[in-house]
Amino acid sequence: PEEEVVSVDETDNTDDVVLLKGKIKLDGESDVTIDEFPVMFTTVGGANVSAVTGSATLKIGDEEYSESVSITGDTTGTVTFDNMDFVIEAGDTVEFEVLADINDIEAGSFDEGDSLQAAVTALARYDIDAEDEEGDQLTDSTEKTGTSLGNAQTFRTSGLNYSVSTKKTESVFNL
Repeated sequence: PEEEVVSVDETDNTDDVVLLKGKIKLDGESDVTIDEFPVMFTTVGGANVSAVTGSATLKIGDEEYSESVSITGDTTGTVTFDNMDFVIEAGDTVEFEVLADINDIEAGSFDEGDSLQAAVTALARYDIDAEDEEGDQLTDSTEKTGTSLGNAQTFRTSGLNYSVSTKKTESVFNL
C-alpha cells in the first residue's frame, strides 16, 4: 500500500491494517510447498514492535495464517508464519498481503505519529521454508530471488491525513 496516515483508536485495537502486498511467481515445472514465510517488521517511534502490534496475518492465495507478535526487545524483528503447507502450482503467480492488528495508543510506548513497516528482505527470503515436489529444499542462492518492501504506515488518532502520489513499483518473488 501507499505510505499513509492510518487512523487508530485511543482505547481499542485497529484490526487488519495492510502493511505489505506482493506476488510470488513460481518458475519451473515443479509445484512448491511453502511451510514457513518470515516477514520483518520495523517500527519508528514505537518502543518495540509489540508495542505497536500484537498480531499479524498473512493472506496468500485463498489462505490466511495468523501469528502473535512478541518482539519486545527491539524496534525490528521477524515474525515467521509457519505450519502453512501452502502449495503453489508450477508456473502460477499468487498474490499475498501482510496485515497487522494495531494496538491502541499507549503514551510512552506507542505514541501518535509512530509507524510500522513490513518487508520480506533478502535475509527473510533466505529463511522461507519451501520445497519442490520431490521434497528438495529450495536454496537461496539459485532458487529464491526478490524482495518486497512495504511502505511505512504512520498511526494517529486524529489530525490531518494527506498522501503523496509516487510511482508504484511491483514486488515479485521468484521461486
